[in-house]
Amino acid sequence: MSCNSFFWLVVWVRWVEHVQLGQAMVDGDYIFPAIGANSVLKLCEPLSQDAVQKWISEATTGTGIEGIFTTHCFHQGGAQYWFMYAPVGQRWPLSTVQWWGGWADGKHHDMLIRYLLDELHSYENDHSDTLGPFPCEADMSLAGKHALAAPATREELQMFQSSVSTEIHKLDNNIQAIPRNVTNSLQDLTQVVCSGQLSSSTIGHWQ
Repeated sequence: MSCNSFFWLVVWVRWVEHVQLGQAMVDGDYIFPAIGANSVLKLCEPLSQDAVQKWISEATTGTGIEGIFTTHCFHQGGAQYWFMYAPVGQRWPLSTVQWWGGWADGKHHDMLIRYLLDELHSYENDHSDTLGPFPCEADMSLAGKHALAAPATREELQMFQSSVSTEIHKLDNNIQAIPRNVTNSLQDLTQVVCSGQLSSSTIGHWQ
């Protein structure tokens, strides 16, 4: 499920200006200000995390969604994937993960490391691919890098050769299925083009 955040942000600003203020917002006004006990917006005071958390809990409880959800659910996703699951050579360093996740420079590094290491520990101890043809063996190196960077085995090369041979055989069958008069025409046209003898009269012949 997704939504157009920009559209609804504009709608929210217009609603605040026309319904709550009766005038345009000015510099220094918070887009999401605190809300007083009488439901009046306090534009010079930012909305607290506790208030947002309360709304999230009320929404999930009211809709029957089980579990505990926090404001972290609205952070940019994909950090675990790009840190450990992405192909070798494309994985992000900690500095990129820190920037993507919005962790401030020099702050909450312990949270960032614990967050990623917990995920990495779960990944390395997940042996659900044990019965697969080529298990990742993620516990043997960082994020299973050894399996992705290792030289191809004879079995892997044989599988690759078999796949390529199958595709070539299909292509050959498709070519043989082309009517002979079409095949001959294509061959003649190829010879003309390669010899550089393509003229206006020749083009008219092929049309």
